[in-house]
Amino acid sequence: MLTVLDKTLKEVLGFKNKTMSSEQRLEYFVQIGMSEFTRLDYMAVFKTISSATASRDLIKGVELNLFSKSGMQNKTIYKLR
Repeated sequence: MLTVLDKTLKEVLGFKNKTMSSEQRLEYFVQIGMSEFTRLDYMAVFKTISSATASRDLIKGVELNLFSKSGMQNKTIYKLR
């Protein structure tokens, strides 16, 4: 019985510390369905990523045709396609 509890706790605790790839973050964000957003909105969903990582993710999202982009620098607005 203790072995089962130990295994379950390790799985649960390990899941919380699991890092997501950029593709996983983008997929999750698209599922949220926010039609228009900024980099700060993206970072509010993924609280542990840096602004540089968020920027790289969003550039990749535009390249993968998940988002369209308008504006420059901190005035950039992204829209789901």
